[in-house]
Amino acid sequence: MRTQRGNPWTRWSATKLGALQRCPKYFEFEYVLRMQDEVDQGVQKVFGSAMHYMFDKYFSLKNGYKSLEKFIGAFRYHWLINTVKIRYKDRIRMRDPKDIQKYLAIGTNVLKKFWYENIAYRTGKMPMPLVEQHFNLKFKGHTIRGVIDRIQPISEDKIEIWDYKTGYKKPTPEELFRDIQFTTYNLAWFKKTGKNPDKMRLIHLFSGEHFLVPIRTDADYLQLGHWLDEAQVYTQNILQPQTRYYFKDFVFRWFNPEDIERGHFSKRPSSFCCLCDYEELCRQSVPKNELKEHWIKQELAKTGPYPQHIQLELFFPKTKGPRLK
Repeated sequence: MRTQRGNPWTRWSATKLGALQRCPKYFEFEYVLRMQDEVDQGVQKVFGSAMHYMFDKYFSLKNGYKSLEKFIGAFRYHWLINTVKIRYKDRIRMRDPKDIQKYLAIGTNVLKKFWYENIAYRTGKMPMPLVEQHFNLKFKGHTIRGVIDRIQPISEDKIEIWDYKTGYKKPTPEELFRDIQFTTYNLAWFKKTGKNPDKMRLIHLFSGEHFLVPIRTDADYLQLGHWLDEAQVYTQNILQPQTRYYFKDFVFRWFNPEDIERGHFSKRPSSFCCLCDYEELCRQSVPKNELKEHWIKQELAKTGPYPQHIQLELFFPKTKGPRLK
């Protein structure tokens, strides 16, 4: 098991902040204990990384791919050899032994569509995009890091920010409106240029649909600041109990302040548990509660064959008894 390295509460990204909101226990495994190499990675997460790698190579490879067949061939090699055999050495967590071949077929179909939709950009008939653009900005005393999948010029002085999603679930208008990732993208571009991007869009790869994302306002940045402040107070008070901030007067909306008193990150059972790389470790490290386990199974059974489509939050009534240490 890896030990804590650095100060995880001083540097943030949309993914890291979202992980802490979704499940503090997952945040601990991923960003505090840094146990990514100790567990098998979920096939869907690995597939998403492979697809983003191919999108980047499509534009950044110096002479490009000469044909669709070579592009698909490069993906097959990257997925089966570099990813499955070498990087993860067959240590990929799957529901079905056929998942490797299934995602190979899905990736092939997605990349064929991607090839035909983007060939005009690659051949110079339309403005060439910037891909995998890293940013590092200061915001209200916090550092935010991230990577924008694609910055697409649409005219001489106008651009769009694109983000690719490889999950099955399509976003709802409410999710697009409050998505932390697009808020950080918008903020990064504003900090760099002094103006907002002209458009932002999410590309849902499984359906091929494009979803326009609202341009962010000062109110969205104010909310982001609240999230970051709360995340820092919550995390630092758990990880540095000897120099705790006074947190009792701090208003917590997203995290349980009792975790600070107990000195640990709590787990937040949801449908995400089915996709979590640390599900088995989580069950081993947290004492079982038969009533909670029964409720969790009951609720997850309602989500159907693809429970990862639904983000389910369960809130349990408080019970009397000793607090967890």
